[in-house]
Amino acid sequence: MILCISQYIQLKVMANNCVDRFNKIINVTRIMSALCGADVIRANYKMNLLTWLVIFAVNAFFGCTIYTIYMGMVVDGDWKVLLQALSLAGSAVQGYSKLLSSIYRRLVMISMLQKLDNIYKEYQNDKSYLMILRYRTDLAFKLLKTVMWIYIITVSFIVVYPLIYGLLYNEKGFVMQFLLPGIDPSTQFGYALHNVVHVCLMILGGFGNFASDMYIFIYIINIPLLKDILKLKCEKLNQVALKARNPKKTMPLLKEIVEWHQNYNTFVQQVEEVYYAVIFVQVLTSVVSICCTIFSIVIHSWPAAFVYLLYSIIMLYAYCGLGNLVEISNDEVINIIYCDCLWYELSVPEQKLIILMLRKAQKPLTLTIGHMMPLSMSTALQLTKAIYSYMMVLLNFLETDDI
Repeated sequence: MILCISQYIQLKVMANNCVDRFNKIINVTRIMSALCGADVIRANYKMNLLTWLVIFAVNAFFGCTIYTIYMGMVVDGDWKVLLQALSLAGSAVQGYSKLLSSIYRRLVMISMLQKLDNIYKEYQNDKSYLMILRYRTDLAFKLLKTVMWIYIITVSFIVVYPLIYGLLYNEKGFVMQFLLPGIDPSTQFGYALHNVVHVCLMILGGFGNFASDMYIFIYIINIPLLKDILKLKCEKLNQVALKARNPKKTMPLLKEIVEWHQNYNTFVQQVEEVYYAVIFVQVLTSVVSICCTIFSIVIHSWPAAFVYLLYSIIMLYAYCGLGNLVEISNDEVINIIYCDCLWYELSVPEQKLIILMLRKAQKPLTLTIGHMMPLSMSTALQLTKAIYSYMMVLLNFLETDDI
């Protein structure tokens, strides 16, 4: 009896930890979003002064970037300024698209988070489901720490490295690659003001992109959770089918499975609906940023370019990897329905439901890059080949230009 009570208490503690950790992850993400005026998950959220300040800052960055390109290409006649200025513009475009998408699609985001929260609450007391819930919360927590450290390291290096580089080589380096109109960067005051503005925008961009990425990652890594629950439901159906062989007992379980499969497809569809444009912007600007940053490294115009290059590559492959995770999950759903489910032990009407579910699973919903190409590792490989081709053309062009 004592052993049973001990096991029950342990089970409750594990369950509470799962739900609590999931809520803590959401709360950390919300805090980061609130710092950018974009806590869109709040029920009574409205755009506030901080939101408009962030929008103004991003627009000011775009204006300064255009001004920098104009001064470099038109006034100084240096076309290389174009690629240098566009190196960090990708992150600004990414953050802007995520902010606007979150505000516009906030009700769908709230619905998805509520659905996940209900799943954790509903299945937390069932020991058979507890392990998969625990696995997903642990994965989300590790992902939170990993993404946080990526942003901390990237922003810290980009901010600190030019200052250290300037002290070592007695050269004035800038944190970002844009100029402020009307401010002379060659003066002591102008140089300091440029770097102060650069640092503020870099930190603001780090908070905003981190929060937006975490929302996307949380939704996507929980798609396999729905698949795992579907598998456990099929196992319970198999046990009842082998023991009873009675449609009155198996049909309710089968209907629950069909409904859950519909929930799985609906959730994937919601993620695609909210983020297909954001993913398109993320992937496209990551490729552009990688190409422009490589150019900055080749001509030695930006000391911290290698850090941003590594960040851009990591985020490109992270997004494509998550898309690949959804594809793998869809394939496993087909195996669950056809291979794991003992459909041949069911009655004919029940087998017809299995057929309908299998037909739907064979045409799964996947994540795409702007409805144009699948978000997958194969797409990442194709983009990498395109970047490599760009590098070869760039190197040949620079060698010819030097000659």
